[in-house]
Amino acid sequence: MIEGNAKPPKPAFVRALEAKAATLAAAHGETRLRAERHDESRWRIPRLVWPLFAKGR
Repeated sequence: MIEGNAKPPKPAFVRALEAKAATLAAAHGETRLRAERHDESRWRIPRLVWPLFAKGR
């Protein structure tokens, strides 16, 4: 059977917003887990404090 995708490709800004949202969600999730464990190192990890300003994004 032949399958196709009729949806148009996403614009670049939509892909960028999705990537930023995923980065923020991952940082928020890890921060919440560390907060539940009373792990104060979460304040010293740059990718958790400033998730959108980390290198390599």
